[in-house]
Amino acid sequence: MADLTTTYMHLELKNPLIVSSSGLTDNLESIKKFEDAGAAAVVMKSIFEEQIESAVDNLFTQSANMHTEMHDYLNRYGHEEHLRAYLDEILKIKKNTSIPIIGSINCASIGSWAKFVQKLEATGIDGLELNVYVVPNDPNSSSAEIEQIYIDIFNEVKETASIPIALKLPPYITTPIRFVQKLADAGVQTFVLYNRRVPFDIDIEKQQVAVKNVISSPTEMSFSLRTIAMLAGQYECDLAAGTGIHDTEAIIKHLLAGADVVQLCSVLYKNGIDHISKLLDELNQWLDNHSIQSVSDIRGKLSYKNSSNPAAYERVQYMKVFSGIK
Repeated sequence: MADLTTTYMHLELKNPLIVSSSGLTDNLESIKKFEDAGAAAVVMKSIFEEQIESAVDNLFTQSANMHTEMHDYLNRYGHEEHLRAYLDEILKIKKNTSIPIIGSINCASIGSWAKFVQKLEATGIDGLELNVYVVPNDPNSSSAEIEQIYIDIFNEVKETASIPIALKLPPYITTPIRFVQKLADAGVQTFVLYNRRVPFDIDIEKQQVAVKNVISSPTEMSFSLRTIAMLAGQYECDLAAGTGIHDTEAIIKHLLAGADVVQLCSVLYKNGIDHISKLLDELNQWLDNHSIQSVSDIRGKLSYKNSSNPAAYERVQYMKVFSGIK
């Protein structure tokens, strides 16, 4: 059997399969099942700043015409109480599991991240994923200004955190290679590619905005596959692939491109938690069939940096498909 061990976020993992942040990772029962199925690590379901703010707003709505002291008390109590349940669950998970547990936060504003990081660190989590999702819908904001938000958020967290930090990026950055370079220069050492875009849709019967196809499609993995192939080995950073990874073939492709780990979500919603065992068996079988001793032997083998034909990652692909070049 091949050696599947890998390193990610300074953590020694038994294999490259991580369960990504989702509704599947918000409780001890599910995470213990993931551990039993062979998952190397789990990213907790993100805690969203807006969730807590909404809960606090409900308290205020129920307590109209309150005096100032009561308002301050409810504001403080509401934030602490609704965050405590999340933190208590992590404490319980850390106590009852042995695989690394990575936290995940999503805040709506600069200045909010650090206070969440401090509380999450106190639970003993092994790392933290910044689930940043800035929608570029302001026509007055330049791409440089949008990118700076990510850098500012990381800098804010970096000043507070003492555990490894991963930054989860969106797929619609104008120049992802340049952007990663800027982030790496700022000190980011781990990237998750990518944060899946919210599937915008319109319900024509209700004539209102809707969300559709929350489960990813295997075709979506091309975004992360190309970017990881271009980035691998270029910077001193770890790379996690996410979105659209539905089978063992996709896992192997990302390892060949240079990913350190892959994050799984939709495939587990579709096939169940135990599907991780099947994917690991198939990965081992493929490595054995090709006489490969470990995943480290193939990692980055087909990255841009290691390619003898870098043009294959650029315009030549386009010309082959659309102009008939062979």
